Amino acid sequence: MPDIASLPLSWFHKHFENELLPRWFEAAVNKSGFFHANLNRDWSRRDKAVGTLVSQARLLYVFSHGFLITGEPAYRDT
Repeated sequence: MPDIASLPLSWFHKHFENELLPRWFEAAVNKSGFFHANLNRDWSRRDKAVGTLVSQARLLYVFSHGFLITGEPAYRDT
């Protein structure tokens, strides 16, 4: 595994845009506006929907930056 400090910033940008952001969007978004942040390691929702101020704020931040980076309206609307 490479030293994380040696990875170019573009790697993190691509990883966020192409892997993390779509997975969070698919797993966490609900029509109610509540973000389902209680997930397994395979991105499956756990039975109990737990939401804290921190978990909701983090996902709001993720989707806000997802829109800024991609311009995808779905992230903005979320």
